[in-house]
Amino acid sequence: MNGFYRMKETLEKEGWYVGWAIGFFQDEAWCNTPDYFPEDHPHAGKEVDLDKCLFNIIQDVEREDDFITELDSKLERGEITDEEHEDQCESFYDDEYEEQVWSPDEIDESCFCFGNAKNLKEVIPLIEEAGCEVRWNGSIK
Repeated sequence: MNGFYRMKETLEKEGWYVGWAIGFFQDEAWCNTPDYFPEDHPHAGKEVDLDKCLFNIIQDVEREDDFITELDSKLERGEITDEEHEDQCESFYDDEYEEQVWSPDEIDESCFCFGNAKNLKEVIPLIEEAGCEVRWNGSIK
């Protein structure tokens, strides 16, 4: 179990909602935050406190940059044709585009959104005990 999953498990026991890639933009992610904890949550059925939410968004973990960069490199090396490059780029942006994200097992770090700075400060020790590093100076601009 990597640090994210340990952190998720720990914070959920404390009544937090922890999500991964739950919206493309922050406002969409807040709208996608459930009103009630799901069945697999330790507080299943209880109302989610928006001040105790921690999640990242698709922009933070999307594969686009790596995928497109690799396609461009293949084209430059002559490994694929212009037509193949165009077809693969187009297929990347099909209806399942939002599924093109790194999983917590495939990525070492990510930015996260949170609901309340005071609540987050209180659980930073739990996050760090779970094996995650917090790089935040505590200020909100």
